[in-house]
Amino acid sequence: MARGEQALLNRFYPVDLHGDTAVLKPRGDAAGFSLHSVISELDQVRGLIETGRIRNLLIDLGHHRYFGSMVIGDLIDLAQLVRDRGGRAGLCGISDDMASAMRLMQLNEHWEQFPSAAAGLHALAKISRTERVWQSRYQIACAAVVLIAVMVYWFYPRANYAVVYHEKMQKLWTEVSAKRARSGIEEWHWTAKKTEAQLEPIVAKLERQLKDHRATASEKYLLLAVKFHWLPWLKETGAEAEKSGQLTKYYLDMTDSVLAGTPAPIAPTIAGTQAATPAIELASDISGDINTSSSSGGSTEISILPVSGPTEVKPINAPPENDGSQSTESTPI
Repeated sequence: MARGEQALLNRFYPVDLHGDTAVLKPRGDAAGFSLHSVISELDQVRGLIETGRIRNLLIDLGHHRYFGSMVIGDLIDLAQLVRDRGGRAGLCGISDDMASAMRLMQLNEHWEQFPSAAAGLHALAKISRTERVWQSRYQIACAAVVLIAVMVYWFYPRANYAVVYHEKMQKLWTEVSAKRARSGIEEWHWTAKKTEAQLEPIVAKLERQLKDHRATASEKYLLLAVKFHWLPWLKETGAEAEKSGQLTKYYLDMTDSVLAGTPAPIAPTIAGTQAATPAIELASDISGDINTSSSSGGSTEISILPVSGPTEVKPINAPPENDGSQSTESTPI
């Protein structure tokens, strides 16, 4: 039920106004209050009726389980005063004990009964649209705040982590790869752990962007570089480390190329590398992003496309395949 205007801030007989209807909420037995105060508050309610400010009266007895004879008599008088002026009197929120007592005293004929205050107001009150909006202002304000928060969440520009991190990643890659070439085993182990700690938060942010379907092509390339090649490279040795290192550098350069709108770097030709399934799916996803951009008039033609199976991908600007007379090498992820 919408909150009405508090017309009378009484202690025993408080009244809320809803259009042409007053909701009277007696607070219990009058014996607990000053008799002078109760009579004074009752006169104020009568004044609302006699001056024509309200037409109907809804008495809400839901704030106490039992009411004495003095209060019941006052309520009967108010209900009669409303009916004499062509209005309607209603009763709601009555407890089972009070309902039984009223049936025994045959008092139900003095007012219409409703299961709740909301039902009583729906039946009795005539409220203008403006007043309904005003009464619902708190609910409307809460809904507006929630709506604004949702709109900010969805439409506020989010950081492109490729833009934020690509220069840092290029610099870090140069430093770490150079350090690997001149470090001993123990020193490299410490450097690898330190580098992994730096890369994992970035991977987490990029994966969150991807999960929210907000990752750009450059962010996906950066994720390919860091998650699928750089992090494994830190733990690999020999030929496997060489392959992962080349692919890390390639995808870092692809990230820069997408951001700058420049031609794609030449892809390394590495035979025998098997791509992980998530990397293949991400590569296909990037391919769709770039091709859609190109077909709509963009100048960028950087992409990686599946060639002859789930483990082979190559740039769209790679040289055409041979006719079979020469051995074929794939450029996997």
